[in-house]
Amino acid sequence: MKTKLAAMIAVALFAAAALGSAQSLEELAKKEKERREKLKAESKVITGKDTARNSRDAAALTQPPEGRQRVGLEGKSWSVSFSLPGFETSTNTVKAEGRRYFYATNRKTGVNVSLTLEATRQTATKEGCRQYQQKVAKGNASVASDVEFSDSERFSFLGFTLREVQGHLLNQRYLRACAPREDVYVDFNFSKVQFAPGEEKLFMAILDTARFEDVPEPPRGASALDLWLEGSALFRDRNYRGAIGPYAKALELEKKERKLERNYWYALIDNLGMAYGISGNLKDAKATFEYGISQDPQYPLFHYNMACTYAELNDKVNAVEQLTKAFELRANAIPGEKMPDPRKDESFARFMKDPEFSALAERLAKSAQ
Repeated sequence: MKTKLAAMIAVALFAAAALGSAQSLEELAKKEKERREKLKAESKVITGKDTARNSRDAAALTQPPEGRQRVGLEGKSWSVSFSLPGFETSTNTVKAEGRRYFYATNRKTGVNVSLTLEATRQTATKEGCRQYQQKVAKGNASVASDVEFSDSERFSFLGFTLREVQGHLLNQRYLRACAPREDVYVDFNFSKVQFAPGEEKLFMAILDTARFEDVPEPPRGASALDLWLEGSALFRDRNYRGAIGPYAKALELEKKERKLERNYWYALIDNLGMAYGISGNLKDAKATFEYGISQDPQYPLFHYNMACTYAELNDKVNAVEQLTKAFELRANAIPGEKMPDPRKDESFARFMKDPEFSALAERLAKSAQ
């Protein structure tokens, strides 16, 4: 499942479609995100005086400027915040091994920036940053030029240039900036093709805005709806690992006493199960959908998501059974909610070369048209 269930995320956004005058999942999640951002206004700048020299106004770093990004890891009480005005984000996900990876590009300036957060089993240190950057430099030794190492109050830097690759003149400059935080290495990676002298300021201007921000915990005694909103804001930002905590707590409350409106409850089960699956935790994804089916066996998307989970577990027999059941119950979907097309779902890609499965997927997809 891992990132393969990402194709199913849009399905969950239909879960509030039939709430009448109530707000949609996306609208509520957006409001919760705005509330969280206000709580983070008082944050700690992580860039030291050495990079602040490029900032037009250091005080402005306490405000959420245009293109503000926040990247964090599940279980951490902080995230990394930085400004990327004019950038287009193409990747913001959790890798299978638990690393958080973010990537964006500014088409106007040609600058690319990525950020990796990687937890270790011991305290992260500046020396650890340096050792890693030495490995990077060594791995590029045959093609890199103008290799430079330096340190600031907060970052360890590695800069180098790739003049050409396979005969193509690139003159691509790289700048890596690594900072330790608890047991996590925070690694910025900037690059620009056809780099000109002085353009490193484009990299540093982004670092000037970087800071650690506290992520507020849900208040004690939070209701299932409070936790649902918290999880939905994270889920909507594709922070699936982070969404698991509040969603799981909301489900525990709901197991004791159902208070969520029906369609919100459907979204809770769907999103929690998919968050587990995308994060690689198929065991808990399966358990979540099993619970949903035990409570409402007539809701088709629980069966569809269970089919996806079985497919990721390479259990074709159960995947076929659940997929068939899902489409048999398609009339019970929430008004406005469409059945996914199994022919296009990556969870089933491994089975599509099987003529019988392919024919089944074709038949089910057409039945829902």
